[in-house]
Amino acid sequence: MIGTFSYPMPTNEPVLSYVPGSPERKRLKEVLGELKKTEMDIPMYIGSKEVRRSGIPLVIIMREKRSM
Repeated sequence: MIGTFSYPMPTNEPVLSYVPGSPERKRLKEVLGELKKTEMDIPMYIGSKEVRRSGIPLVIIMREKRSM
């Protein structure tokens, strides 16, 4: 079967620079700050079994490890 197809031209999302002082960098820092304050439930999986431990384990942000 031979036919003519019409489809919209694909467009990419805008590329953001995140340079110091830019609005996108400011928003990124705000969101990261909010995420740091949020307590998350991170389960462990060993094989296909979900394993939970009592207490809250410490999760370290590796690039901020020296500040501890």
